[in-house]
Amino acid sequence: MAPKSAFRRTIISRSQAARPTLADLRAYDQGAGEEWRVESFGYDRFASLPFDRVAAYLVDGVVTQYSVYVTDAQGGFYVWSENLDRALELQFKEGRPSTFNLRNYAIDLDNLPEAQAAEGSAYRAEILSVDEFRFAAALSGVEFRPDVLYATYDATTGFLDYRTGAGDGAPAHDGTGYASVVTPTLGLVDTLMDQYIPVSRAIAVRLAAQGGLAEYFEGIAYDVVSDKFTPTGNHELAPMFEKILERAPAGSDAQIAWLGKWNDILNVLYADYAPKAEEDLSHEALFQQLAAAYENVSAAGHAPALTLSKAASLLGVDATRIITHDANATTVAGTAGEELRFAAARRSRTRRERNGGRPAGRRPRERKFCELKKASLNWRLTSEGRL
Repeated sequence: MAPKSAFRRTIISRSQAARPTLADLRAYDQGAGEEWRVESFGYDRFASLPFDRVAAYLVDGVVTQYSVYVTDAQGGFYVWSENLDRALELQFKEGRPSTFNLRNYAIDLDNLPEAQAAEGSAYRAEILSVDEFRFAAALSGVEFRPDVLYATYDATTGFLDYRTGAGDGAPAHDGTGYASVVTPTLGLVDTLMDQYIPVSRAIAVRLAAQGGLAEYFEGIAYDVVSDKFTPTGNHELAPMFEKILERAPAGSDAQIAWLGKWNDILNVLYADYAPKAEEDLSHEALFQQLAAAYENVSAAGHAPALTLSKAASLLGVDATRIITHDANATTVAGTAGEELRFAAARRSRTRRERNGGRPAGRRPRERKFCELKKASLNWRLTSEGRL
């Protein structure tokens, strides 16, 4: 609003109008050539887009397709950019409305199998809301132009129109050669996802650690200043592993799925975790902590359906390095590399010989997180990697 200075003085002088309503303001006369103007600061010009989601298809972490929302006389549907490109090329070459029926290639974002794939899968799909895609664009310093995410069939001409965000329509049908407008956009989406995926995961885990999943982050705190996760006690990640294993559903298949989902969260945590006793979180330390948690949960009557080796492999430990054996075994088959050895509680002093391989190259530090919280299971890691 732009009131006259005399009006401002009038409003200020009247205590009853210290917070005038819109009706109060309209009751005052305006001077010649002046008028009141109401502005809304909550306006979002992208609030009424015809689509509400965007999907990116990744192969080995590289975006190979992105979703485009297409509207025709029957309504709207999503297709992969590859099929849109084929329809545009055919339209260009034939010089008439495309005979390529895009509806035959519609995708259902609610039931896309690749959207359920784990983070490290070779083939997977990332589905974002429009606001998340806008956030991805902002991360990369790119102006959000929704034109690249939808196409329309002209109701009059029947031509398929797809704009690249620069104001240009799809390639003219009377040109001399087809130049894909999808290819450069594909590169852009790949750049956006390269920024968005790690940042969004980092933010999500930080929010979860302080909110909905806080009870699982036992013994772990998020330090805002250093932007790191740090242990609050001497057991490092062992209490968190214990909570995860303790709450796992019954059955091996269900536990595999459970730990697989937790692995996506833990991979973010591992990257930003600051251990007390070393600079980085090693496989040796990770295995020690997980073994302690596994034994604690088993001793408490909640033994996992999975073996320690399987659970460890699902939570980020290199399974090829894990060697488990009974403490009374006289010979243990090893490998040619460095191993993470785990033995059950010793019942005798029978001498054991290794058959190949060697324990992890350095002697693990004696650290309190390796001491199980159960008094009856107060173990520590020996120089040969046994608990």
